Amino acid sequence: YFIGVDLGTSAVKLLLMEESGKICNIVSKEYPLFFPHPGWSEQNPEDWYQAALKTVKAVMDQSGIAPEQVMGLGISGQMMGAVMLDKNGEILRRAILWNDGRTSESCEHVRHIVGDDLFMKYSLTPARPGLTAAKIQWVKENQPQIYEKVEHILLPKDYLRYRLTGEYATEVSDASATQILDIPNRKWSDEIMTAMNLNEAMLGKVYESQEITGYVLPEVAKLMGITSKCAVVGGASDNSAGGVGTGVVAPGRAMTTIGTSGTVFAFSEEPVLDINKSVYTFCMPVPGAWHFMGSVNSCGASLKWWRNNFYPDDLEYEQINKDAASSNPSANRLIYLPYLNGEQSPHFNLNCRGSFVGLAAIHTRAYM
Repeated sequence: YFIGVDLGTSAVKLLLMEESGKICNIVSKEYPLFFPHPGWSEQNPEDWYQAALKTVKAVMDQSGIAPEQVMGLGISGQMMGAVMLDKNGEILRRAILWNDGRTSESCEHVRHIVGDDLFMKYSLTPARPGLTAAKIQWVKENQPQIYEKVEHILLPKDYLRYRLTGEYATEVSDASATQILDIPNRKWSDEIMTAMNLNEAMLGKVYESQEITGYVLPEVAKLMGITSKCAVVGGASDNSAGGVGTGVVAPGRAMTTIGTSGTVFAFSEEPVLDINKSVYTFCMPVPGAWHFMGSVNSCGASLKWWRNNFYPDDLEYEQINKDAASSNPSANRLIYLPYLNGEQSPHFNLNCRGSFVGLAAIHTRAYM
């Protein structure tokens, strides 16, 4: 048996499957988001770990299989975040997430420090405020008392890997969104690291997605109901893992997904630069392959915001669906712009904000 863990923005989602690919069970557990200032988005990495412990234990208890039958665990997760740890691996601050909009000024600073020529050469995109490099620069500039203690900087799913295995590691698909990876050559860029005063020990060893990065620690395995013989592989960013799962692993294939964010995703045999600078080119979790990705920040996030504020008791979105179905097609020309946390593609602007356009007296909550 194998376990798949997806570290999402709203919840950890976990499945248990047989070697044949048959899914035996799926469990999820939500955790909170924090918005300490308008446009900011944070989570507590400890919440991720506790949710992972509980969901693995739950799926093992429900399945009734022996602990030693689980041979491997893979992690997918939300991209572009930044988890700051001290020399002992302790969390220094809440994680800054992919949809955080505070880094526009710091992005311009990191653009000056590194230069778009180097970013375009290695990360295949100019400096972008939504990517991890700008978030590192923000902490360095705005919380120097914290940054001076930083010994390790991990992506969200890789923090979970650290708690499971004790290893500081990442893999190529998720690391692509840091702006520090040499995407054509699938390794950290020495030039960008030097310019930002970073090193590989801080960022973790880079693996291909299918490679074993470590094994579950005995004390963690006991809490989860598995054994320390369970291998933990590189895994993948959430969108690229979805690409593999839906068969977007060959030329001419593409997909769109709607989760907290929404993405359009297409396979590429080469690390091609988008001359319009509207989509990213990242490493595919398939050796020797890449993908293009454009992202809309607030898709499912818009629906969750709507539920939390206007249908707080409608946990399964049943009444929302009924009300939406009762409105006319096109909602009588009402338009919603979903920029609750800025936007990424095709125009990068983390300062734009959402709105309802075309509101008239005829419109009700059902239309909205």
